[in-house]
Amino acid sequence: MKLIKPSQISGEILTLFEEADEKVIIVSPYCKIGKWYKLISKLKSLIERNIEIEFYVREGEFETIQEIEQVGIEPICIKNLHSKIYMNEKEAIVSSMNLLLSSEMNSLDIAYKTTNLEEYNELLDYYNRYIKQTERENINFDKNYLFETLSNKFERIRIYENENELAFKTNNNNYNCFIWNTGKKNQNKLRISGILSGKEFENSKYLKSDIQKKTNLEIEFKEGENGYYNSVWATSIDYLETQNMNYIIPKELNKITENIVDFITEIQNIKNSH
Repeated sequence: MKLIKPSQISGEILTLFEEADEKVIIVSPYCKIGKWYKLISKLKSLIERNIEIEFYVREGEFETIQEIEQVGIEPICIKNLHSKIYMNEKEAIVSSMNLLLSSEMNSLDIAYKTTNLEEYNELLDYYNRYIKQTERENINFDKNYLFETLSNKFERIRIYENENELAFKTNNNNYNCFIWNTGKKNQNKLRISGILSGKEFENSKYLKSDIQKKTNLEIEFKEGENGYYNSVWATSIDYLETQNMNYIIPKELNKITENIVDFITEIQNIKNSH
């Protein structure tokens, strides 16, 4: 992450909008931009260029909602929203700054800008898990079916719901899964992770291609550092329309369940062999 000096924050945000080619994500709980003509010009330019815009504001802030609607953008209201994030499909800025002209002129704010794909994806994961809205036509994920399927394979399995993420606990490991938004509409992917011991990590990372064939998932191994465990990650190959683990589009339910079961099965086999 690169620190942005206070006097340069608004300029970096405007540049991020200007350099968008496909999509812009704006998370600003409070907005007052009626006389912020440079920002209004950038937002209208996005509309004219047919750039997809997702603009998230705090629920109940009617003045903010009106300000955004007057520019020609339909804001998405989020209860208790306090995060401030600005993203295009390549870069992201996380900041203390709301889109307020008074903040641009008077406030002492801080901001960081991503400098590589890993940092960008971390913010994208946060946005997907905690901010992005779910589609109303989705259905509740049938955790009972998943539990029964896994119970037939393992002596002990527990499933926990945590925000927009599901956590699984077997007798000797923890797993997490969530829907990762790639930055494009209806191009989401399932992400699953599991923990590995040092010995398991060293021995199993050479089995990457074999695990990929058996699970039909993209597999990556991440060596633990700075207090983090060694881990193995799986990503679905095909894109999903589903946006949230708690609300699965019906036609994708079986595939997502199959991916989770196959991944946990393969990693448990590795752990049980050591």
